[in-house]
Amino acid sequence: MFRKIPGHIMALLAVCLLFVGLPQAQADTLTLNQVGAGYFDTSYVLGNATLRSDKLFIYDTYSGSDSSGALCAVAPAGHCAADLGIDFHQTVENMSLVIAGFNDGPTYFDEITVFGYLDGDQVGQQTVTANGLLDLSSFGLFNSLFFDDESPNGYGVAYMNFSFDSVISAVPLPGALPLFGGALLGLYWLRRRKGLP
Repeated sequence: MFRKIPGHIMALLAVCLLFVGLPQAQADTLTLNQVGAGYFDTSYVLGNATLRSDKLFIYDTYSGSDSSGALCAVAPAGHCAADLGIDFHQTVENMSLVIAGFNDGPTYFDEITVFGYLDGDQVGQQTVTANGLLDLSSFGLFNSLFFDDESPNGYGVAYMNFSFDSVISAVPLPGALPLFGGALLGLYWLRRRKGLP
């Protein structure tokens, strides 16, 4: 039926099929230093996420931080030892961040568990055991993090250097696109049947 489809028709069909792309990931970070240092009550909205806690303190700079700043969730006693929630404005993956100020005794003892959620369903859980890099890539895709601080006498930690990939949804295939492709193939078949080049 079809002997050979010309290159220009194949190219047009290929361009049409680009609309059916797979989700793509784009490197991203929480840029905290654009906020300005200080205390913030309840929540703060960034460009790509909303931070939630009873009270937040955001640092422009912090020892060991990259240029993006740091944050802590402030407990009533004034220490950085409260729960923290981060709701991302889109799905993310490959998350890592740096923990600073973690104490494992004997005077102060921090106890923090990080939970990852995708649309309300838990997708991961990891306990913080030391200062330094915390790799949450095992969570896979998620759109919310919860840092559960159950420290009995912790002085608190700072969270910084958030690095992740924002997942960009695929462009949906318009309903008319298959009809358009089918019409092109039909026109080509009719031309070939009539002996036209």
